[in-house]
Amino acid sequence: MTAFISSTDIYHESLWVELDHGTERLHLKRFYQQPLGSPVFLLHGSVSSGRIFYSHTLKGLAPFLARQGLDVYVADLSGRGESTPAVTRQSSRTQQQIIIEEIPAFLQKIRQIRGQNTPIHAVAHSWGGVLLTAYLARFADATFASMSFLGSKRHVSVLNHERAAVYRDCKQWAYSRRQWRDPQDGFDYLAALQQASNLPATLHLAGQNDRFLGHPRDVQQLMRDMDNPADQFILLSTANGFKQDYDHLSMCIATTAVADHFVSIRDWIQCHP
Repeated sequence: MTAFISSTDIYHESLWVELDHGTERLHLKRFYQQPLGSPVFLLHGSVSSGRIFYSHTLKGLAPFLARQGLDVYVADLSGRGESTPAVTRQSSRTQQQIIIEEIPAFLQKIRQIRGQNTPIHAVAHSWGGVLLTAYLARFADATFASMSFLGSKRHVSVLNHERAAVYRDCKQWAYSRRQWRDPQDGFDYLAALQQASNLPATLHLAGQNDRFLGHPRDVQQLMRDMDNPADQFILLSTANGFKQDYDHLSMCIATTAVADHFVSIRDWIQCHP
């Protein structure tokens, strides 16, 4: 753990989670004004890092939520961001390991700090929402107080030239609408979701200009897969009163997002204590 660092109005620190007997260190960045605020776990997508949620100047979704009195924890999945070792061609970690090892380890770290029975909210961008949903499908006793997904989709129906580079490691899930099975052990995530009783109310946000990585049509398909009547969908468009037609990146980093849908995420969390 690093020392607490105060930057104007919020504190932040780096926490560390060890895997594989210390051969891997996962980075977990904490932001807060009120250390006893409701904890929120933020998970990035497959080709980014936790920095999608914050900048060095403390802008972004994580600092915003901290300024609303929440206790915010931003993950760097293995090899991403400040987690070590960095991803290389020799890296062998799988999606299954993220789901059954890394996500539980991050959540256990939060519970060590905040207490085993403290409700945790989850927010994810892009493929991070799929990983969190798969985690809940695998572990029937796993729970979140609420979830908010930004541009998260599992199935890809809208194809273009980006698909090979972006989805090389997850194409088995992304391009199969009717099946959602683990390539390692065949676990049927879709069937498990259809039987799940632990899915929290989830806010699904999609950008009007997100043409591929989180196309609104595919975001809604993940919502249908989860099949929770408590879920809500928001299309981030000027036609719906937002300040711009957001795309996959701008929904997280645009300065206008603070007064637009960051407020919606805050309200969603506060409405599901």
